[in-house]
Amino acid sequence: FLGKEAIKRQIDNGVDKKLYGIATNGRRPPRSGQKVLHEGAEIGVITSGNYSPILGHGIAIALLPASYSIGDQLFISGRKSEEEAIIAPMPFYKP
Repeated sequence: FLGKEAIKRQIDNGVDKKLYGIATNGRRPPRSGQKVLHEGAEIGVITSGNYSPILGHGIAIALLPASYSIGDQLFISGRKSEEEAIIAPMPFYKP
């Protein structure tokens, strides 16, 4: 298996980045490639996002440093402004 050594390193040392759920406060949907900011510094990128009609706000998945946790407040960099967001548990909706 070609990835054996890489996986062994991750098991031994942990991972640097993880995929996190992101929930915005507004209706504007986050989009792939938008920057994720924390305290003014770029910490990651949105990998996918859209508006959730069931939840009534934007949701996304972002690749961020593994040191962040659910509930941390972030900003998503938009064309004209930044949108407030938080790290949310996934799945976003539980019936």
